[in-house]
Amino acid sequence: MSRDPNGISMDETMQSSAALGPGILISESARILELVFQDPFYAGYSAESTITGAKIGITEYYPADLVARAPSGDVLLQSLESQDLFNLGRDRFMAEAEALASLSHPNLLH
Repeated sequence: MSRDPNGISMDETMQSSAALGPGILISESARILELVFQDPFYAGYSAESTITGAKIGITEYYPADLVARAPSGDVLLQSLESQDLFNLGRDRFMAEAEALASLSHPNLLH
């Protein structure tokens, strides 16, 4: 039986391709409407702002070969050996998100 970095066992209730379902709150400011795409590294969602009601897009870093989603919604590593690889991918994902957020164009919404 494998365990996550916190020592929690990874059992059959965890799924490596589990996308967030409709109605799930992301922090207190966004609610998932539907899964738009999922590939081996990311999941993209249509969502809405719980503050303004505006439709928004959310991309989640979810490397399916390295993680699984617990019934609670938490994303857990499938193996401690994948920690460095997961961190590298997450850091690159965040750097790309920051670069995209810095773009300014009339056809881009922030």
